[in-house]
This record gives sequence, structure tokens and C-alpha cells, in this order.
Amino acid sequence: MALRVQNYKQWLLKQPRNEQLINFYNNRNERVRAVAENFFDEILSGKYVDDALKNKLTGKAPVDVNVDVSEALANYLKKEKELLQKRVAPIYKSAYELEVPVDISDILSDVRKVIDDPNISPQKQRIYKKGRKKP
Repeated sequence: MALRVQNYKQWLLKQPRNEQLINFYNNRNERVRAVAENFFDEILSGKYVDDALKNKLTGKAPVDVNVDVSEALANYLKKEKELLQKRVAPIYKSAYELEVPVDISDILSDVRKVIDDPNISPQKQRIYKKGRKKP
């Protein structure tokens, strides 16, 4: 198992998008700052304020107006998730397309041993049988 993990690590280091993936996850402080600023910009945009409370000339809400923060947060998170999915989709797509074979025969063998062991409780055998994919 350790050799397999090492092989995956070596393979990942050789990939052209490796640096992009590492940077994406390592620049968390910058991401948190950007997300916070974007969220506050979303709130300050005034679209969560009743039109009756907005200034008639500018169309903007006063600074001290009550805002439905939960609605703003839900909408913002939905929009951010969609943007994130678009941004990382090519990275994950290329990773899934590799079709790296994964050998789980050792795990399946252990499951079969538990199922076939007469000394194992019926409950445990049932659980293992549910998890086993029938050939």
C-alpha cells in the first residue's frame, strides 16, 4: 500500500497541473481574504435591502440599514460553489481520466475471510455481506 501511495505522489509531481493544484490549495489566506471581501461587496451592493429603504436618487441603501445576512450568505455561497466547481473541474477531470488501476483484492480477501468465518457474529457477517459487491 505504501508503495502505491508513493507511486501516486511521484505521478502527481510529474503532472503539468501539479503546481496549479498545489497553489490552489496552499493560497488559503488569500482565498479567505478574497471570499470575505466579495461577500461584503455582495451585502453592500444593496440587493438585499427593501427598495423602500433605498435612497431615491442614488438607489443605494443607507449604511445602517438592516440586511438579510442569511439570505445574502446563502446566495453568495451558492455562487461561490459554482465558480469553484468551474475553476477546478478541468483539474479533477484530467485526474479522473487517468484511469489508474487500483488493486483492492487484499481488502476483498479480508472481507471474504470475515464472511466465511463461523466464529464471527451474525451481525458482523451481515454488515460485511452488505458491503460486498456480488460478482
